[in-house]
Amino acid sequence: MIQSHERFQQVVRDILWLNITLFGQSEMHTVIRQLEFTLFQLVQKIDELFNIVQCAMHGRLSLKLVNPVVLQSILRNVTLGLSEGYELIAGTNIENIIYITT
Repeated sequence: MIQSHERFQQVVRDILWLNITLFGQSEMHTVIRQLEFTLFQLVQKIDELFNIVQCAMHGRLSLKLVNPVVLQSILRNVTLGLSEGYELIAGTNIENIIYITT
């Protein structure tokens, strides 16, 4: 009877140790997966930045840097500050802005 109780306690200790170990590994696995995902996002952002720089080097403005609606608003504000008789070459028409940025 005493031996079976000691054996039972040993089994309980083993099960608790196993649960703690598996939980720790599971937690570590989750953290590693989160790190992998974050690194993947970082790589995507770096690729996106590289593409933006490539566009700028070719004289184009990437849509990812400034979207056409925001650019149109900026250009409209610029035209308000221009002296009399001056205007932007492409104007502030959204179709022209989309053409310039692509």
